[in-house]
Amino acid sequence: MCILTIVTINFNSGEGLGLTYNSVIQQIAHNRETYQWILIDGLSHDKSSDFCRSPYDVNYDVVVSEPDSGIYNAMNKGLDLATGDYILFMNSGDEFFSGFSSKSWTNFLNLNDKCVYYTNVFVKYKNRNNVLVDYSRKSLSFNLGLPFCHQAVYVPKSIYKYNRFDESYRIYATLPYFYQVTKNNRIKHINITSCVYDMSGVSSTISLDNLRELIRFNKNIGEYNIKIFFRIVMLAVKSKIKKLIKFD
Repeated sequence: MCILTIVTINFNSGEGLGLTYNSVIQQIAHNRETYQWILIDGLSHDKSSDFCRSPYDVNYDVVVSEPDSGIYNAMNKGLDLATGDYILFMNSGDEFFSGFSSKSWTNFLNLNDKCVYYTNVFVKYKNRNNVLVDYSRKSLSFNLGLPFCHQAVYVPKSIYKYNRFDESYRIYATLPYFYQVTKNNRIKHINITSCVYDMSGVSSTISLDNLRELIRFNKNIGEYNIKIFFRIVMLAVKSKIKKLIKFD
């Protein structure tokens, strides 16, 4: 029997945690033995703190509510506590896609196949049409950001137990993490949609800190050159234009 660990990271996002909580509860209701569910809360002081206490906490396998140094510190705590055969990060505000179920993921997760799997994702926006992103049409290039949505990536224990998020990255720690996870391991796209990613609260503007971390990452993997530099600059320019015209 394959067990999936779901790690939910939260800090002062009561409304988002409520969405995620209800979605996960529906997902695990009929196959509880095939899931481990971990909530890592940064000692929230809004209504999300209710989800760390009874009657909600009985639905988690592990609840940690304590101060942390940021989201990637919290995600590393989740890695340390995970015991499932595969791990999936579904943070506050993330939901499973309608129709996706334990039958869906058990059809492609294989205990004897040490492979990273990723699926398509449904993206919700505030001021534009929602989009179904088919990652089979996208290249697996990490230079400008993740080539997939991390809420739709399933990493086996044989890999996630030996990799951690680099907490010196404040914004893009998922880049070096998933780059390492996929660099020396097989990765396979599954042409189904597993999650809903809410972009309504995400800024479209790339800050100077974002640019620095993108450049740093490309330098660390030995792929930084003038071409990559201009691609990063153009990415920042496009995000600024979108912000100005209120595209998002």
